[in-house]
Amino acid sequence: KTLDAVADYHVTQLEQVFEPIARNYGDRIRLSFSGGFDSRLMLANLLKFGAKPSLFVYGDSQDEDVRIARLICKAEGLPLEVIDKSLAPPLDPEEFIGETEKNLFAFDGWKVETPIFDFGADRKDRMSRHLDGQVPLNGSLGEIYRNFFYMPDRPSSTAAVISTFYSRYDPKVFTSHFDEKTYRSAMAAAMRQAIGADSDQLTRWQVEELYPKFRGRFWTGRDAQINQRFGPMFFPYLEHAAISNTAKIPLNFKNLGYLQGRMIGRINTRLAGYPSDYGFALDGPRPLKYRFKTFLGTQRPAALRKLSFRMTHTAQEPRTGALAPEYLSRVIDLDFPIMRKLFNIEQVNPATQYGLIATLEYLGQRYDLEISEDQVISGPG
Repeated sequence: KTLDAVADYHVTQLEQVFEPIARNYGDRIRLSFSGGFDSRLMLANLLKFGAKPSLFVYGDSQDEDVRIARLICKAEGLPLEVIDKSLAPPLDPEEFIGETEKNLFAFDGWKVETPIFDFGADRKDRMSRHLDGQVPLNGSLGEIYRNFFYMPDRPSSTAAVISTFYSRYDPKVFTSHFDEKTYRSAMAAAMRQAIGADSDQLTRWQVEELYPKFRGRFWTGRDAQINQRFGPMFFPYLEHAAISNTAKIPLNFKNLGYLQGRMIGRINTRLAGYPSDYGFALDGPRPLKYRFKTFLGTQRPAALRKLSFRMTHTAQEPRTGALAPEYLSRVIDLDFPIMRKLFNIEQVNPATQYGLIATLEYLGQRYDLEISEDQVISGPG
């Protein structure tokens, strides 16, 4: 099949998803926008069916996503809100106690990939998306049309996927409670179960299946669940009509975003022609530098990618904002009496991982969690 034929097939599939949304919600739709593929494809589909959504974008005035969103909205006559969460004023440290409790209940205890600690900006932003009956759309899982794992086009294994994408930790951070072999074995079993595989040796299209059925289920699924606590919200790429038959798309179409760019172009050539934060029009040629960089990233051996996290996080990031001691000490014991049994706190370099461990400590102290001396954990946090 040709690139155009595959693009047309999946454009037709998406009609089943976007037409009812556009017809029923029209101008009430609020679209999370960026300079990339997923939100552009959503916008193209909404405009195709006559909806005129309002857009919002995150960042400051110098951010590339903001610059591109402003350019497109001005040209297309669409309303745009720029949201800079960094401008949220810091709280009095004593107020932080109540703010953290509000976050605890709003986010059902934990968020996807980020701590629950902030000054309220995230919670208030998510609530504001639904003002006046607006219904947000989110582009999570849009990478079903791209090579999400950045792995080469050849048979692989669950072990390679784990090393490539699920090894974002430094073993020195863990105490003896963590057993890496147990972790990797449990992850492999969960992957096999998710795609119905009877072996850890995978075809390349089975690797692609893991993106919606494993990553999508446990990451995007949780993200959707949290967001829908604040009001009705659509995740179009989670729909079966969108996901169906994407695992067996030829990888050379997925690579470099060729397919997704072509899909946008088949729906709306004007939208496809605007710049992107990749440095090129989404349905245009890919610059040599970008192609070479992507090739190197894709061809890196899984064993090397397993080491990349610890190699690039060798210095401790500052604990600032809501993670600063003057705030965090109001809600947890900074000696980490519970989580210290699992983690060597002083060895944790990334601020986000520190915040995630602090979130676990907060939950543990609040709900009297106990960790036995012989307990083994099978996941890195």
